[in-house]
Amino acid sequence: MTNCRLRRVRRRSVRGREEMRVFENGFAIVVACLVSVSPLAGDDNASERPLIHGAAFNSRNSYVVVRNGFRRGAKLWTDREYVVKKLPIDLSGGTLLQTPMEDRGNKNDDLISFAVLENCVVYVGIKAGRKRPDWLGSWEKTDLTVEASNTLVYSRKPFSAGEKVVLGGGSAGLQAMYSVVITENADKSTAVPSEKHGWVNLIADDSLAHWAPGPSKSNPTDIGSLWSLTDGVLHLDKSKKGRGGPIWTKKHYDEFELTFEFNIAFNGNSGVKYRVVDVDGSALGCEYQIIDDDNYRDNKNPTHRTACLYELASVPVDRKWNPAGEWNQGRVRVLNNTFEHWLNGEKVTSVTFGSEDWKQRFSKSKYRIHPDFAKTAGPILLQDHGDSVSYRNLYIRELNSEQIGPVATATKPRKTGTQELSEPLAFTVNCRACHLLDQTGVGPSLVEMAELYPRENKDRFIHWAISPGRKRDQMPQMPSMAHVPKEQLSEIYDYIKTVTVGVKRVKTSNIDSYATAPAKTKRPRIERTFVPNSGPASLILALPTEKKHNVIWDTDQCRLRYISTGEPDNYAYLRSNGNSLALVGEIIYRESQSIFTAAGDVQYKGYHISKEGYPSFVYQLGESEVTETISVDVERQSIVRSFKATPQLPDYEIPPPPDDRLTTEVTKSDKAISISYTAKK
Repeated sequence: MTNCRLRRVRRRSVRGREEMRVFENGFAIVVACLVSVSPLAGDDNASERPLIHGAAFNSRNSYVVVRNGFRRGAKLWTDREYVVKKLPIDLSGGTLLQTPMEDRGNKNDDLISFAVLENCVVYVGIKAGRKRPDWLGSWEKTDLTVEASNTLVYSRKPFSAGEKVVLGGGSAGLQAMYSVVITENADKSTAVPSEKHGWVNLIADDSLAHWAPGPSKSNPTDIGSLWSLTDGVLHLDKSKKGRGGPIWTKKHYDEFELTFEFNIAFNGNSGVKYRVVDVDGSALGCEYQIIDDDNYRDNKNPTHRTACLYELASVPVDRKWNPAGEWNQGRVRVLNNTFEHWLNGEKVTSVTFGSEDWKQRFSKSKYRIHPDFAKTAGPILLQDHGDSVSYRNLYIRELNSEQIGPVATATKPRKTGTQELSEPLAFTVNCRACHLLDQTGVGPSLVEMAELYPRENKDRFIHWAISPGRKRDQMPQMPSMAHVPKEQLSEIYDYIKTVTVGVKRVKTSNIDSYATAPAKTKRPRIERTFVPNSGPASLILALPTEKKHNVIWDTDQCRLRYISTGEPDNYAYLRSNGNSLALVGEIIYRESQSIFTAAGDVQYKGYHISKEGYPSFVYQLGESEVTETISVDVERQSIVRSFKATPQLPDYEIPPPPDDRLTTEVTKSDKAISISYTAKK
């Protein structure tokens, strides 16, 4: 591609994509700003991650990149109206690179180029019966075909994150321009969810050990003969004579994530139910609807279509849906009483139990005569609705609204190239204050860190974070990150390597990036801080009270250090190159030791953020795992510290307030204690 002077730039937005067209001496270079991507099962943050960026095209014609765009009805070529009529599940939901038919004879060696941000598989489809271009010689031939105006046969090649992909031109005999689809690496997109992340295979080893006969008037003691499980496929065959009936899991689930693939018969109807109870031999519960949307008689009701929350929440008409006889991927996620349904990588409906929206929907449904509907944990149930249906890759993991770890992401994204990535929570709290993207702050830039630690040196990065030394005399030594779990350090490393792709370092001099940083006024908020008489792993929680109270919590000793008022200035330490400490306002309360009197080592295990923004710190003290939550009683303007523990609460002693500026109120039970601090007026 020639390096020519830019002549003009044109930008336009289209539903589902954004293009920036840069014209250089007549050659159009399209840089695609990707908008949406199908998530991985079990990966909460995947929907935020694009697969490619920096796409460029050595052509006069138009190219378009559409994330999550490869589906039935999608246009394969930018200058033709031909659409996808049939495609395999392996490619469904992939990033679609629409090519111009007019470039079928283009012979440029670098016709298309882009960088991949995740481990990906790139598929190139050639019209059936045509010779592949020479540059595809090393690519693996597959039996995957797509029906459009022609039948396209696809070749594939995996690429590692950060790698550049270059695709050549076609040939005079190609007749139709090739098609390009990018999917997540097969090891991630087709492999089973990992047990180390809590996933349980409900049909492992072709066994129905997790299942039992579901509710029935006849109360059977064994699973009906029409259910079979062979080679990882669970099948209900209603074309035969015999007993089927619903089946449900022996275990009950309250908050969980369920992922599965399903294949419904022509004109068929079935479903997956959860939070189920037996009501006089019938299964009452929420239902992930599964029907033949194209042919079943009940397909006109918007709350009766595939993937809807039956009777309660509809799904978009244009969602990705493969017809009866083909596999689709379903996903159900229940957390904090919010019920989410996903279909082929897209969230298609979400409703929160008990909300006003829920109450209105429920009052209009047939379930309204059951006031306890969906209130309690229950089994997962597979329906027998009289039609054949198959399932495979049926996995579940239990969730907990108070689970520890990276269950939230930062709201402020960082830019990389032409798109944005969301920061992991671990990075936001521990790293963002000192490390800027492309220029030196208190510490080196993320770009420099990515250069210092290539991908094969992740372990060295983690070791340095836990036991850092001093590399630069002009910078303060980084405090140890030993309080951060290795899994989160690994997540930080992966984020740094991803967000810096295609970004160059900016040389700066005498720039006080902290003095010019935007003011942080959001409350509640939490960030790492450096204060007197507290470890470098301390956190400051700015609370939404009228007097702007702050709590400083030491993760090294797992206890509260101070309560102060006013707006904290965490940059005082950073701006001074480590020669002064953060300003935390007026200190109105100090706690000299933990409230727990039991002797023994304390081990910090992490924290999570509630949807309201309040933290819960989790630590091990002897045999007890303690969860300490800090929040605000808005009506009383009180700071509330709530403790609970398993198997029991350690011995404790509540220190009295040091002066008359605060009053304390204590509420106790066998396994919990709550302390309220209220400022006197």
